[in-house]
Amino acid sequence: MIVRPVHVHETTHRNQAGRDGGFGGHHGWFYVKSEFRGQGIGRQLKTALIEEARRLRFHSLIARVAEGSHESLHLNERAGFAHVNTLKEVGRKFGRLLDVHIMQKILE
Repeated sequence: MIVRPVHVHETTHRNQAGRDGGFGGHHGWFYVKSEFRGQGIGRQLKTALIEEARRLRFHSLIARVAEGSHESLHLNERAGFAHVNTLKEVGRKFGRLLDVHIMQKILE
């Protein structure tokens, strides 16, 4: 397998009473195995993900990129995602706390 499957799901913020808080977005993620990187596979998958989101009439896509994932940051920037925030020390990899960059693309 070259990539892990693509997952897309809708999220909606709910307040404590369980009512829709009016905040929503769609998250999608995939991972290209290291031996297949640099061949344009990630770019093709990201493009397909955006096209499908538009077809489904999603308003916004959100990408979360772990600190140190320079290729992923670059891929998302090239796809038109903007950096909107950084969550400090919320990720963990190899026993180390990592920042997570939040990126967003408005589709409409």
